Amino acid sequence: MKSMYRIPVRPLNFWEKAATALTEPLAVLASGAWDEDPNSTRFWNNEQLSNEQLKHLDLYYTVHCQADPEACEPQWGLIPRSHIPIFGGWRKYVVLESAELPRLQWYVGWRSADSGGGISRIPVKEGKVRMLIPNWAVNFFGTDLAGFQIAIRPVDYGEIGKGGPNRHLPLH
Repeated sequence: MKSMYRIPVRPLNFWEKAATALTEPLAVLASGAWDEDPNSTRFWNNEQLSNEQLKHLDLYYTVHCQADPEACEPQWGLIPRSHIPIFGGWRKYVVLESAELPRLQWYVGWRSADSGGGISRIPVKEGKVRMLIPNWAVNFFGTDLAGFQIAIRPVDYGEIGKGGPNRHLPLH
């Protein structure tokens, strides 16, 4: 039986949505992939989760990805290099979807032994989402809009800059 523990996700407010939209052209430049949807991760649209919250996740319903040995360290001084492919940032990604209701709106999060975990405050509205694979092992998880964990599954893998059928899916 799945955990009934709830991870509340605070929806983005108007200003956070506007700031995300206004910085999208910079994200396109940072990706170096003009024909792909850029990374929508910004410091204001995701939340770090506490160890107390993370310990309630049922790993059976998560997607485990091995570390990408070619991925760089996430920070370059104060610059979040991991999300800037033109500076050598992470390029490989996994495509995830809800295993329960493919058209369900949901939130995607991550958990790892090395870096704790967090959750994107941007809801996945189109069923599928791309998530970057870091240089450490990670478990991705999903919650419904109410914050209860849902089962997710991997449907594909890809790499930023290589095009492919998933290039226009959101990248959180």
